[in-house]
Amino acid sequence: PAEEMARTTRDTQMMVSSRSRLSWLVVACCVGPSFALGLGLPPPAGGRRSSRGTQQQELAREIKRAPHPQDVLRVLHDEANEPHVDEYVLGTAMYALRRFGDSPGALRLFEQSLGRGVEPSTFTFNVALLAAGRDVQKALHYFRDLEQRGLTPDVFTYGALIGACRKGNRVQTALDLYDEMLRREVAPDVVTFTELIAACGKAGQWQKALELFDDLQASSLAPD
Repeated sequence: PAEEMARTTRDTQMMVSSRSRLSWLVVACCVGPSFALGLGLPPPAGGRRSSRGTQQQELAREIKRAPHPQDVLRVLHDEANEPHVDEYVLGTAMYALRRFGDSPGALRLFEQSLGRGVEPSTFTFNVALLAAGRDVQKALHYFRDLEQRGLTPDVFTYGALIGACRKGNRVQTALDLYDEMLRREVAPDVVTFTELIAACGKAGQWQKALELFDDLQASSLAPD
């Protein structure tokens, strides 16, 4: 009886685990990265930001408080503010425009700022990758530019780029980027795994989605 009870307990645990596994996969594939972001994780911008002065901090705070997209641009293009616009202020403004639903405006601002000599950072490139949306070619172009400038991609860089691949139905490119992350010893986070699983689910590659979920469970990020 004790052996039978132990076997029943194991079977029950496996059944619960399988249900939890399946439920998480279904939610991840249907909802996508918003599920992971709903866990209270920070928005995928990341990047190592340069040291900044009081003026840059004030500008960033004013941009974050802006009620409309045109107010973001007004702060940025004010003659008194322009000398103080660095990569952090630029990235903050780009993120604000994207939050207002103006991703094309965020990318225009990025390109214009590069033309004016504002030195980008991984942070600003990450926001540009997010703003690229489903345009995988544009996202890959930004990724190559980031590396050519000697900047180091981080987990947010890869998460944003894999997200573009999911939206653009480029599942194999997303999986190749995941392999590259592992080779470079960039540890994936929950958002990255969710993007990958959602991409595989969208492409009907359920076996690969399950393998990725197993990778997630094997990490310290395993979902409840």
